[in-house]
Amino acid sequence: MVSTIEEHRGSAVTKPHSKIYPQVPLVYPDSSLRLLKIEPGWPGDSICVSLVSINERHKSPPYVALSYTWGDPTISEQIKCNSVDIDVTISLANALRVLRELPAEGDPAGNGVSVISRSHPLHSGNRVWSGIARNINEEELVRTRRAGKPSSERFFWIDALCINQEDKPESAAQVATMRDIYSRADKVRVFLGKEIGPQQKLFTPTELTEPVSRTIDKWLPKMTIQELGLEPLVLMFIVQALRNEGRVEVNGSGIKTIIEKGFPGKERKEWNALRAFLKLPWFYRVWIIQEIVLAKEATLAIGNWEIDWEPFAKAIDVLEATNLPISHHVKLSSTSKETWTGFDVAPAHYLGKLRHRPGKTKPLYYLLVDALERGSTDPRDHVYAVLGMASEMVDPEQSPIRKELLAVDYGKSVGEIFRDATRFIMFNLNTLHFLAVAQLTPKSKALACSSWVPNWAEPRTCFPLLAQFFNANLKQPGFSTSYNDVPNVLAVPGYKVGKIVKTTPVLEGDWNEWHYPPLQEEIQFFNASWELVSKRLETKKPGQKNDGLLQPEYYQSQGAASEALIYTLTANHDDESLNGRGDGDVNIAKSGRAWMKKYADAFSKKSGLKKIGHVLKGVVIAPEGVHFQSAFMRAAVGRRFFLTEQGIMGIGSASLEAEDELFVVYGLSVPMLLRPVKAQRGAGVSGEKPGPQSFVVVGECYAHGIMDGEVVRHERDMGREPESLSLV
Repeated sequence: MVSTIEEHRGSAVTKPHSKIYPQVPLVYPDSSLRLLKIEPGWPGDSICVSLVSINERHKSPPYVALSYTWGDPTISEQIKCNSVDIDVTISLANALRVLRELPAEGDPAGNGVSVISRSHPLHSGNRVWSGIARNINEEELVRTRRAGKPSSERFFWIDALCINQEDKPESAAQVATMRDIYSRADKVRVFLGKEIGPQQKLFTPTELTEPVSRTIDKWLPKMTIQELGLEPLVLMFIVQALRNEGRVEVNGSGIKTIIEKGFPGKERKEWNALRAFLKLPWFYRVWIIQEIVLAKEATLAIGNWEIDWEPFAKAIDVLEATNLPISHHVKLSSTSKETWTGFDVAPAHYLGKLRHRPGKTKPLYYLLVDALERGSTDPRDHVYAVLGMASEMVDPEQSPIRKELLAVDYGKSVGEIFRDATRFIMFNLNTLHFLAVAQLTPKSKALACSSWVPNWAEPRTCFPLLAQFFNANLKQPGFSTSYNDVPNVLAVPGYKVGKIVKTTPVLEGDWNEWHYPPLQEEIQFFNASWELVSKRLETKKPGQKNDGLLQPEYYQSQGAASEALIYTLTANHDDESLNGRGDGDVNIAKSGRAWMKKYADAFSKKSGLKKIGHVLKGVVIAPEGVHFQSAFMRAAVGRRFFLTEQGIMGIGSASLEAEDELFVVYGLSVPMLLRPVKAQRGAGVSGEKPGPQSFVVVGECYAHGIMDGEVVRHERDMGREPESLSLV
């Protein structure tokens, strides 16, 4: 069973070092800490460090906390810690080299330091990034890094070395106090790695030798990408983003976008450097959220380059605004296809937003949802790594169940930790919103946990439905389970809508990508969906009733059915609409009809001429189908289209099957797909036998025509109360 910091945070120390910690014990693990001193050395010198113990954390000397990724535990380097030889990962060894001082005596250039003189073209004094970034080997900075200088940083806190990873109680106690450790640090230094990446993997030989686009920095001497290097190239994007900070446009829906002045064209390969930088592993780790959010001051280091956090975060805000969904500002060329994957700015952007929240906290539920796309070596850390920022955890009047459900305990299984965190959310916020996150997948099954408990360590398999735009349950409150009920079974009230009878295959793809025209898979998915709808249209009997719920009205004509399909395949969402809904105006429906005429088998005119757009005074105007394509990809990728026995159409998770059942559940604004569990199939979770009305949660869904309380109103009019559903 995984239970130590070494295992749950990765493995930065690859050999036991029990000889070290008896020399420097933590008298009070929940209020003491160890600090690290690094002996000065030249780049080629071996690394020597020593630990000191501070009994009262609030009386510790000034220290710098390190934030980094632990790296591959199979690739290690030997260092000395308190005169004991230990192995650490290469990632940690490289970070220690960047952090340590240079010896007071000796020639830096003659000892492996690549000193950058004031006249060098990449010296910060000569470049546009002056004042926000620098190379630590610039001659002025080399002098301040010499041992004994006033600016030298003497003490560090580094989790892999400052925590005894073999002591379970100490590990848990220190993890529980991470908020205090990082918020007390004078500075947090982030080490992203030795390099952004091999240039040869990001650029072709020809691209490496081509001059950098002059739009990035018109004052830059003619330099190739190879001569400039990836880090300075990224710095130029950051500086240009800061220049664009005030250049804001607001469209009719109130959506802000940034004028993209000064950036190279979307086809230019310089963007590869920015994409690679923002894909560095550090940005995607769950632990780093609190490490950077709680910092008084922070810097980012990549190799020998250092960037101040605050200007970087402002630049990320601008880049995020220029990286909005393409439907906001489609710019198509006259070629036959346009693909723009953008750059994954969201992980970095989130850190800046959370850092500026009052108290630097959010409710635990939202922190867990926000961290779904991040990684950790041990899934338990998807809960424990965000506790320090949970508003409930810093509330002095928090209820006693906090200690019981959220106490750091690596002796618990992953399923138990996820269940207890979910129960805490349910009882603390009196909400069932977490059910919209639960999804039936092979990974969630492997948790050996109740299906209503989200796998808080699993990224979403499809774009989440925007529940705030819908009201399927008429805002009826949710659960009837009490705190003392069986912890693995959740009882909720709800109405059965119908059984799933037909589904299409899953629409495979990447919902983070945008392209136009549609790929063949997307056209096939639409055609398969329409085939099911058209067959229903042929057999539909006007006024027919089924299970007390009226047949959907959208089968009255082909036009009405096709419009309903458009809304279904976009989950009735339009990010340009004033109210966020696709039926809020005519854009999605109109665009969808144009898309269908071009690409759908049943609607296409088969003209053979599929224009990308038309040109007006040199400006390429996007075709009408682009708007639908953007919304369609985001909503449908990773999902299946389905029909119920009544003919209700919808899209749901990849795991849904025929015979699954559609429900409106009190406490949840979007419908749910549930799978009935028969008692004779065997025992449920932890040996609890499911009853006759037990269900496995398949996932949330969009079902056209029942998203605004229609089912609840109808059932109430019929005098029927919701049934109690046991989710197991």
